[in-house]
Amino acid sequence: MYFLFLLGRFLALILPRRVGYLLAYLLGNLQFLCAKRDFVVISNNLKPVIGDDKKKLAAHVRMIFINFTYYLVDFFRFSRINPKFITRYVKIEHREIVDRLRQEGKSIIIYSAHLGNYELGAAVMGMSGYPVAGLALPHKNPRVNRFFNHQRNLCKVKIISTDEVKTCFRYLAEGGIIAIVGDRDFFGNGEKVTLLDHACKLPKGPVRFALRSRSYIVPTFMIRENRDHYRLIFEKAISPLKGDGLKTESELLDECAGILGSYIKKYPSQWYMFGEFWTD
Repeated sequence: MYFLFLLGRFLALILPRRVGYLLAYLLGNLQFLCAKRDFVVISNNLKPVIGDDKKKLAAHVRMIFINFTYYLVDFFRFSRINPKFITRYVKIEHREIVDRLRQEGKSIIIYSAHLGNYELGAAVMGMSGYPVAGLALPHKNPRVNRFFNHQRNLCKVKIISTDEVKTCFRYLAEGGIIAIVGDRDFFGNGEKVTLLDHACKLPKGPVRFALRSRSYIVPTFMIRENRDHYRLIFEKAISPLKGDGLKTESELLDECAGILGSYIKKYPSQWYMFGEFWTD
């Protein structure tokens, strides 16, 4: 897999961006035809979102494969991300939400999902001057792990491993921003919530960080508008406070689930959930 990533980066960098997308489009279609197990899993994940119509499901699953290969092209091209690229291809919405919290001295947790291009979202934040660090589950292969972290570092995104949790609190205390992808329960200890009227489990890490550090959660999504352009959207901040005290983990997680569900509903063909999601 490591050498495939090296090859992908090599091709993405030597070829024009649109040619890279063309190859990704062909690869995504091939994956759609061959990855039978992924097709079944993704279809099951989409049914509560778009219904049981087989043709509609197949069309969305196909676009998920294609959009995911586009996401990889973007990731491989991180050395080409610069202010000119951001100005031309990315529209940033409601950045004043983050700027105001920082001016007020509030700690910030960016809450995102495996949707759109979350890696590019963090990269744009890093290249825009925000001190952002992504909390990331290490890859089992050390070389693959170094490859991914190198790509992220190219765009001034610091990486904190999930086994270095205390570092997150220090980083927040120093004025840094922690970015967490919060839609997949990798460790199997998530909390059951209702999302789009169905049961699922979401990781409790983001809300626990928020409560322990009294950080504000800013739901943030990098949405692909078309093949070439994106919107980086900052949603209204979710406060950890309730009256004179703190909200409970469940209360905070329910608020996150509400925002997450609305984006999955709106952009189902950009939701890269390749594992079983629903518990009902």
